[in-house]
Amino acid sequence: SRKRELVSQALQKHLPPGTGFRVSEGRMSVWVTLPESVDSTELYREARALGASFVPGSAFFVSGGGERNLLISYAGSSEQGIMQEIKTLGDLVSRRLSSRV
Repeated sequence: SRKRELVSQALQKHLPPGTGFRVSEGRMSVWVTLPESVDSTELYREARALGASFVPGSAFFVSGGGERNLLISYAGSSEQGIMQEIKTLGDLVSRRLSSRV
C-alpha cells in the first residue's frame, strides 16, 4: 500500500542510526527497536505531548522486557500525520542519544 511505503521511507529518513524497524505486511503497524540506551516507556509521555503516538514495547512482554521496542499503528492516521509523528519520534530519539554521549 502507498501508506506503508511512505511510513517505511519516513522511518529510514528520520530514525537515527542504531534504530531498527519492521513494517508489517498484513497490518498497518510498524515495530521499532530503539538503540541500546533508549527506553520507549521514557519516551512515551514526551512523545504524546508532542503529538506522536505509539505503544511502548513493555506492554507486549508479560514477563518483562521490551523497553527498547515500540509499536506504531498508522491505520487511522493521515499520511501527513504519520509522517510528522515519525519525524517527532526520530527527533526525540536523536536528542536522547546525543545527551548520553
